[in-house]
Order: sequence, then C-alpha cells, then structure tokens
Amino acid sequence: SNFLIYLNGFFFNNLPTISQARDEGQENHWFNPTTLEGNYWNDYNDTGYYQISGSANSSDPYPLGEYVSLSIKTQPNELIPQPILNLILRKIAVFLIE
Repeated sequence: SNFLIYLNGFFFNNLPTISQARDEGQENHWFNPTTLEGNYWNDYNDTGYYQISGSANSSDPYPLGEYVSLSIKTQPNELIPQPILNLILRKIAVFLIE
C-alpha cells in the first residue's frame, strides 16, 4: 500500500473487460502527482481515466498516449536491454500490488 506506480508499459495482461492491472491495496497511486504522468496501457481508449480492477477502486488519471521506453543503468555506460527491463518492471509492479 501507498506506492507510486508510473511510467510502466502494460501490454496484453488481461482478459476482455478486465484491466491490465489489479490493485487490492490502499492508497496506491498509479501516476506521479508531481509530473502528472501515469502508465501506458495498450488497451486504453484515449478517453478519461484508466480504471484498474480490484477492491482498491484505483485508476490512472494520466494514462500515457504512447509507450515510453525506459532504461536503467547497472554500471556506468551499461544498460539493461529493454525486453529484460520490461520484464523486471512488470514483475515489480505485480509484486507491489499484491
């Protein structure tokens, strides 16, 4: 509970009529309140908030219109490849929400 979850890309994590994430926690924020940046949801329809499944009744009020590619430096001038980074971020997001 009480996590900031933003600048992630969620792709095909859902069944029809269910959101790509689930939030059973309390006071989780699916956006950065300072930058007003949320997450990329590949099934977002470009209107309003992105509603997130779960008892927390959460939403992402600032869904990103396009996927933002991120990278994390492990050592100077060494980057984690994007596919591996996406997998790591997805696992972190699932762990934080459970």
